[in-house]
Amino acid sequence: MSAEYSKWLIVSDIDGTLNNKLRRLPEINKTKIKEYVDNGGYFTLCSGRNLQSLTPHYKKLGIETPAMFLNGAGIYDFKTNKIETKEYYKNLG
Repeated sequence: MSAEYSKWLIVSDIDGTLNNKLRRLPEINKTKIKEYVDNGGYFTLCSGRNLQSLTPHYKKLGIETPAMFLNGAGIYDFKTNKIETKEYYKNLG
């Protein structure tokens, strides 16, 4: 893959979207996400799950972007281990 994805963010739900019907992450999904991120793309999760339930799924992906939980009501930055506030967004430009 030689495409440049640095301006793209893909956001995915977990249940019925990223995971299969057995609630497992297919290896092909994990592989393609890694390829995408390795080529400069950004990938994260947005789920109706609470943070505790979202975390194991997030960690399986090996990504570093903040994730959204409770249908976007909260955003958690796994690098800083903090729930982000409106101050976070003011600094994004």
